[in-house]
Order: sequence, then structure tokens, then C-alpha cells
Amino acid sequence: PAGADTTSGVIRYAADGAAAATGTGQPSSKEESVYGILGADGTVQNLYAVNSFPDGGTVTDYGSYKDLINLPGVEKIIQEGDKITISGGPDAVRYQGTLTDLSLPWKIAITYTLDDQAILPANLAGKTGRLSVHLLVTQGDAGKEDFYNSYALQMTVALDNDLCSNVTSEGSSAVDAGGKKQLVYTILPGKGADITITADVH
Repeated sequence: PAGADTTSGVIRYAADGAAAATGTGQPSSKEESVYGILGADGTVQNLYAVNSFPDGGTVTDYGSYKDLINLPGVEKIIQEGDKITISGGPDAVRYQGTLTDLSLPWKIAITYTLDDQAILPANLAGKTGRLSVHLLVTQGDAGKEDFYNSYALQMTVALDNDLCSNVTSEGSSAVDAGGKKQLVYTILPGKGADITITADVH
């Protein structure tokens, strides 16, 4: 497929009910979703978090972020090291930050074969045949074992409908969106996965 060396997937894991401080000094409920962009071989290219505080108001949160982005309802964000102070109104407060630590609770390795011959993703452009993509998900960073055992992982793989046909993969939900077939996988806490996707490609 054209541009195969830049093919990426998206992963997401979410934590609900984490605590942060409100302007009153009382804990505030927090919802956090972490999104990752992976390269064609499974290496992490970027991680970012979306943090939501349903109670609104002024919130003090903590995290190692760069490139903070205001989302609707946020009036002002002040970052001092790992301390983040957010001035919001009565509605839910939400912000996005790019994580400085790119390690994950999961290790994701992706390998490819074309007509049963191993091939590097960078060499797929211009090729035609039966493609097999193998994704192996195992426990990642030892320092994040609690995340691995406590949170579900959602993975999305997008395949261009103009370049890929007869797509098969067990255990996925498949939808067509924007000219792509999106395969969505949910991996339960404490579980890995061994996934194979096949398609006729050109």
C-alpha cells in the first residue's frame, strides 16, 4: 500500500474516578483518557491525555505534560512544573496535554508478511498480494504494572478501502469511516492479545 511506512494505529486507555484538588481543597472526580499514536512497527510516536473534571470550578491537577491545550469550558491554564491550575466555570473542565514520558503499560509489536514472506512495513509501498499483519500485545513497562492489570486497552487499526479488500480479523468490531475500514479491539485488564489481520492489498 502507498505510504505504508507511515501507517499508524491508535490506542486508548482510560481511568475514571482519579482525584484532583478543587479550589475548595476538596477532592474532585476526574476522568482521564490516554491516547497513543503508534508507528507501523508498534513503537510509540506520541502520547497525549485528555483530563476531564465534571464538577467544574478551579482545579489543581498534576502531570508531566507539554503543549497544554484548552478545551471548551476552560478559561485559563497555568503550568508550574508538574502542577497545573485550571480556572473554569460551573461546567465541566477539560484540557489536553502531550505526555513527556512515552512508556506504556503495554508492549505492542507489529510484524508483516506479504504472500507468506516476511516484509518490512517500509517496503510495502507499491506491492500487491495477500498481506498479513500480526499484532502481539504483552505487558510493558514494569513500573506501570498496576495500569496493565487495572485498565482496558482499546486499539484501532485503519486500512484504506482503496488499497485493501477482503479484510479479515477475529475479535474486532469493524466500521467503515472516511474511506477506511477501522478495526477496533478491546483488550481487558491484565490480558494481552495475539491478533492477525489479513487483506488483499495493492
